[in-house]
Amino acid sequence: MEFVLQLCGVLLIGLVLADIFLVVLFPASGKGLIQRPLAAGVWAAFGSVAARLEAQSSRNLLSYTGPLIIALNLAVWFAILVVGWAMIFKPVLGAAITASSGPTDTSWTTALYYSGFNITTLGVGDVTPSTGLYRVLTVLQGAMGFGFFSLTISYFLSVYPNLKERNALALGLYHLAGQSCDTKRLITRLAKADDLSDVVSSLGSKFPDLCAIYEAQRFYPVLRYFHYREPYYALPYFLFILLDTTSLLRTVLDPEHHREVVTAPVLEDICQVALGLGNATLVSTTHCELSPDAWENWQQHYLEAHGQLADAGLSVRPDPSEGVRQYAEMRARWAPMLVALSRHMAGADTRDS
Repeated sequence: MEFVLQLCGVLLIGLVLADIFLVVLFPASGKGLIQRPLAAGVWAAFGSVAARLEAQSSRNLLSYTGPLIIALNLAVWFAILVVGWAMIFKPVLGAAITASSGPTDTSWTTALYYSGFNITTLGVGDVTPSTGLYRVLTVLQGAMGFGFFSLTISYFLSVYPNLKERNALALGLYHLAGQSCDTKRLITRLAKADDLSDVVSSLGSKFPDLCAIYEAQRFYPVLRYFHYREPYYALPYFLFILLDTTSLLRTVLDPEHHREVVTAPVLEDICQVALGLGNATLVSTTHCELSPDAWENWQQHYLEAHGQLADAGLSVRPDPSEGVRQYAEMRARWAPMLVALSRHMAGADTRDS
């Protein structure tokens, strides 16, 4: 029975070490034996409550999920390690591990206490190992505790600089669009007469930041659970600005007069990376149906953009019919992803899935 207890302790320790390896040392694996179900469970719990609240209250509630998941993840890892080692030490209390003075308490309280001060490297010393094997195990647990805190704290602290980069890009695009998500306004604000070079160069300057955010999202899946109270920080919000702006530039403008803009490789590059970022953020790959009037809304949006850009003095397609078709095809590539992502960021996927 004592051997079984110690074996269970070893298995628990191995479970945590495997999870730390997958989450901290090999984050791009996208796996986590403890972290993934824990994060999904917290998000589902918060999302089920948020779905019943008004929009602002929902955003306020969901803004706590990311930090809470990180805190809980660290606490669960620590608790399992303490319990796992306590299961190894419990059977030998009073024999291989004894009190410095007086009789040795052999209860679970002492086992957890001994395990706890070892892993935190406190070294209290009122309970000590008396055999070579358990002296080695005590040192091993102390080393594991030091490594555990160093690795996990450095990992979780690396999450926040990536959040800062993501928010900086979102805020920049929000202001380029005149503190809105109006992509037509973004284009006309950056255009100089019929010269759109500033529009392309401005979007191109965002491309390295977008690539960095995409890689961060792959390396740190926990980022998908960070939600902000201000809507313009939300991934669907600034991804829409990027995707819609690039789609309009390639379909509304006169392809003869603005050939360099319409065929600019950076526009397709931005579209591809933005799509990858959105898909990397989604918790599930469940197909999201578009509303029945989606195509009609896209056509109306395109025609409004065509008219506004023409009124701003830009050379647009003389006949918008072909542009409407091309725009609808481009939007069909990314609209389902944005709808699914919006539902996820609002916690709605916890009730729709």
